[in-house]
Amino acid sequence: MRGDDTMNDQKIVDLGAQCTESEVRELELIQTRVSCARQAMRADMIPPGTSEDIIRTFVQAAIESLAQYTWLEKKWWDEMKEKYNLPRDKNVWIDFNRRMYYIIPEHEVEPINEL
Repeated sequence: MRGDDTMNDQKIVDLGAQCTESEVRELELIQTRVSCARQAMRADMIPPGTSEDIIRTFVQAAIESLAQYTWLEKKWWDEMKEKYNLPRDKNVWIDFNRRMYYIIPEHEVEPINEL
């Protein structure tokens, strides 16, 4: 199925590609890791009385984890865009239930003209 559709009363354009169950699980795992790394960076995650050295080590590890998992997520999307010939110049979304790729036309960002 390729064409216009709606999702949550929002117009979407189905890109006509469907990923595998394995690919969806892989992205869900990556996104969970990104979320955990973001949570670890919150100041309220460090117990009161923790030494400065431990805090520094903990925060550095959280930053490194977030960087690695963010890179992994970008790599996943690059691979999927290549594999399924998805547009590289558009913000592509995925419907996890139907495993379909789509775009939301009104979310497209207009290019900025340089002065």
